[in-house]
Amino acid sequence: LTAAQAASPAYAVGAGVSPRAVGISDFIFGVGADDGNVIAMNGWTGRVEHRIASPIEIVTFFANRPADRLVGVDANSGQIAIFRNPGIGGGYVEPLVHKTFASPDLFAFSPDGRHAVYAAFGDGQIVLCDLQDGSVVRSFKGFEGVHDIRFSSLTGMLTITSLDRSDVRALDVRTGDAYPLLNIADPDRRGIDHMSQTLSGRTGIVIRPGDPFAHLVAIKKDGAALLRSIELSGPPLRAYVSSDNRHVLLPSTQAPVVDIIDLNTLQTVEVIETPGLITNVHTDPLSRTMIGTAPDADAVIAFDMSTLTAHTKLKEVGSANLLALNEESGLAFVHSSGRSQKIELLQVRGRKALERFEPVEIDQPLWAMTSTNALAM
Repeated sequence: LTAAQAASPAYAVGAGVSPRAVGISDFIFGVGADDGNVIAMNGWTGRVEHRIASPIEIVTFFANRPADRLVGVDANSGQIAIFRNPGIGGGYVEPLVHKTFASPDLFAFSPDGRHAVYAAFGDGQIVLCDLQDGSVVRSFKGFEGVHDIRFSSLTGMLTITSLDRSDVRALDVRTGDAYPLLNIADPDRRGIDHMSQTLSGRTGIVIRPGDPFAHLVAIKKDGAALLRSIELSGPPLRAYVSSDNRHVLLPSTQAPVVDIIDLNTLQTVEVIETPGLITNVHTDPLSRTMIGTAPDADAVIAFDMSTLTAHTKLKEVGSANLLALNEESGLAFVHSSGRSQKIELLQVRGRKALERFEPVEIDQPLWAMTSTNALAM
């Protein structure tokens, strides 16, 4: 424990744990590369609080705050495990495991946290699962080539993009009704990679594979319309919306640069060079900071969306290819997957953005990390 961490009002000095580290959002979760168990780390201190045995070999996993559930996915076997109350006591009531139709690689949580929706690229099915008891509520067919799924905060419907279609579809998971939400002319038949959305759900940013444009759309409950297509520095990795819904950050997949678009003026307002290609970005919900990693440069970059500037911190423990952000503490956990036994803690908020705390020692490298902030983008 460092002096900076001990001074945090959330930390009870001498108590051994943060009094607020009781809910799922207070933790960062990792998967041990050696034993495959889930490791629950205090999001305020980095301290390992609990270890949870996993019934499956977790390849990727997601944390859901409203439901207080951790969902682990074994992409090799297609099994899913749902852990109940992972932040309390280090255990679960029995993990709910079921075999899926394929190996799911796409996930979305319903706004109320009651359900999870998952799909596998190329399979054509989308499955609705109850997070409380693990049961499959229903499945929807006819979605071949699905590449991205996410719930709309405006309509409550699931928006779906596919690599073999030029439209964005909306699916009502209660009735199974699906309809085209938006169609963008696609002469090269690239399909659509994904559509990010603002918190209100009223603006979407459509990205197509290999396409150096961001297509901004206005979303209504009965459809969507293209507002403008903006040329970028290169095909973007994804579109990341700032916490205040004013800007969108688009890292290039071909050059170490990011474009920033103002969602009010629909103009590119800044182009920022970075030390390397950005591969991972998280948005802090309580500040105007976005943090990303450039593993090829061993760097972590904080983007201040209030000043449209970037600050770089070089890593000390190897390639920064795993990143998780705790939405309560504002600490970013940075790790070198499968190699290091250290986790760096960097503060994201305030004037001391990217202030480095002492690295946390763990007993084994991690294969993956996640938090309740992971799908909030």
